This record gives sequence, structure tokens and C-alpha cells, in this order.
Amino acid sequence: MHNKYFKQLFKTISKLPNVGQKTALKLSYHLALENKILAKELISSLNDCIVNISSCKLCGNVSEDEICEICSNTQRTRKICLVENAKDIFFYESCGGYDGYYFVFDLLSDEKINELKTMINTLNCDEIIFGFNPSINSDAFYFFLETKLGDIIKITKIAQGIPSGVKISDTDTITLSKALQNRTKD
Repeated sequence: MHNKYFKQLFKTISKLPNVGQKTALKLSYHLALENKILAKELISSLNDCIVNISSCKLCGNVSEDEICEICSNTQRTRKICLVENAKDIFFYESCGGYDGYYFVFDLLSDEKINELKTMINTLNCDEIIFGFNPSINSDAFYFFLETKLGDIIKITKIAQGIPSGVKISDTDTITLSKALQNRTKD
């Protein structure tokens, strides 16, 4: 690569998560040479996001306003799903199986615990759903939350188990063990 502008575009795209060198090269070529209109749309969209998007003051979700659309909606159920980052909210919302509120718990601190307590009281919530990715660390965090908040609100966590279409022999031992422990009658 001798062109300094193309090289810079390639290096920048390579910094994106989950983008390897082959993908960065394909995207760079596509944007720089094959679809300049898309490149200009991307520049405009990125600039709009940088200027207009921040975190919701209540839950930490992505928002164009001080309070996000979800926190502003009084028709949602009085439950709070704890997530690790705002990106997780998009996945929960896209599945359509949950209509409560969210709280991004991206940093374990007394300040975050107090913010969560304030949200619980403000919304008069009756349940916290622990929606973190399953791991040993998240299990420890779940137990920590139970000790801090278990006396003021019911705390549950999302089910863990074997996904559809996956063979038992391809399942790790922790997932298989959790699936057996949390089995249900259907």
C-alpha cells in the first residue's frame, strides 16, 4: 500500500472491534473506490452520532436526549434488567420478550449501587433481572448484588442453558451443568 490516504483509512478501519486485516482491506477498498456515496453517508452518520448521542442520565443507554426513550416510557413494566453495556440493550429490545427498564452496570462502585437504588425507588420497581453474560465473574457479581439489594427487591437472573441446534457433545461443562441445575418442565 503506497497511497497514504488509503493506508490511513485501512489502519483506522483495522482498529474496529472484530475487524481483521482482510475485512479492513475489503471495507477500505469498497468505501474509497467502489461506493463513495456510502462513504459520505457513513461520515455523516458518524458525525451525527458524535455530536448528538450520549448516555441516558438514568440508565446509561444510548440517547439523543438527557433521558432515553425507554426511561421516558411510563407504560413499561416495573422491572429493571441489569446489563453490562448499552449495546446489550439493543439485543434485549430486538428479541421483543422484555418490556421493562434497563440499567447499565459497567463499573462496580458504591455510586452505581446508589444510582440503581434511586432508579428502583423512582420507578417503584419490584424486580431486578440480572442480564449479564454468563461467567464466573458475573456469578460473583450476582451474589454481591444479592447481598447489597436482596433485602429491598427481588433479584433474578436470565436462564442459562443449551442453545437450540447445539449438540450436547459440543457444549462446555459449565453450560451443561447450569442447564441441568436450572431445568424446567415444558
